[in-house]
Amino acid sequence: MGGGNQVTVNYAEVRRVISNLSNKGIKSVSHHDIVNNKSPFLEKYSNFLDDLSAYDVASIIHDMGHWEKFKYPSTKPYKYNRRDIVFVNLGSNNIGYEASYRHPCIIYQNGYNDALVIPCSTGRYHVKNEYILKGERTDGFNEKTGIQLDKLRVIDKHRIEGKVLGRVSNKKFNEITNQIIELYFSPVKKKIDKLELEKSQLMLEIGILKAEKEKLIADKS
Repeated sequence: MGGGNQVTVNYAEVRRVISNLSNKGIKSVSHHDIVNNKSPFLEKYSNFLDDLSAYDVASIIHDMGHWEKFKYPSTKPYKYNRRDIVFVNLGSNNIGYEASYRHPCIIYQNGYNDALVIPCSTGRYHVKNEYILKGERTDGFNEKTGIQLDKLRVIDKHRIEGKVLGRVSNKKFNEITNQIIELYFSPVKKKIDKLELEKSQLMLEIGILKAEKEKLIADKS
């Protein structure tokens, strides 16, 4: 598994374990490849943590405890409403552009175990981008924030922390919905707009025909 005294993770063995779905039913301590790779992985990960900030490591420790607690949740998930603003732990092991750590989020759609949320960030309030909408105190927020439509994601409800912080106004929520449609469903929106235009033209023609009909009836009488 490595040269000299250094023992390294054998990722080929790890990938083989992952590719065999029957391993989901086997305890890790009973699997030879996992036993062989566990110690070198923990050593490598420990060295990786040493180079991170205190904030990053604290977040990872917190998330591991959270994951341990809710890996097999026994509590019934809480029901939220659309437009609710809540704190969500978006995770510390995300990559690159993905939203991470604790952020206020808008509940866009409430499921039974999951919710579709829109993360917000005060640091992105001044960002000029079509994917970032400005959230004001008058919209239901505690402070000015950037509504990050580029971070829209589905979460398990056990990622939600604490109580509901507030609710987004109907006006702002409608603006959010319209922008999501514009950004992610542009072809569908164009088709809807075309149908709306055709509907308006048909209604106009119907009105003209009704007027002509009424005139004919009046002339005959």
